[in-house]
Amino acid sequence: MAYFADLTSYSYGPVEPDVLNVGWLGKGNTFCVGPTPVAFREALRELCQRPINKHRGYHVCEFCKLADPRKGNGQVRVMDQLGRVFVAPTMILHYVEAHQYLPPEVFIAAVLNPRTTSLDGLGDWGA
Repeated sequence: MAYFADLTSYSYGPVEPDVLNVGWLGKGNTFCVGPTPVAFREALRELCQRPINKHRGYHVCEFCKLADPRKGNGQVRVMDQLGRVFVAPTMILHYVEAHQYLPPEVFIAAVLNPRTTSLDGLGDWGA
């Protein structure tokens, strides 16, 4: 999986203006850590259980030292009340729970109070 800094323009798939990256972490790059609200983790888990835009291969967590590290291959998307769209890999839930990744506050707020999400078809290349 490619590394993209949080809140930069999305460019991993088809170019989509006004779509922002969140949670595209990679070894050798720093990221914010800290606690996240339980309600946020629950809402994020629901999104990650039904990913969109699955890729042909799997990404393996670069931070785990397990024989069988966590894998992911899809995305979740969420639009906040201001119309900003955030795209994250499904690995974001693992990063939050296992590595204490703290996403930007605007993303947490969007997940907790979305205008729409990928569960509604937002940003699905196959939709």
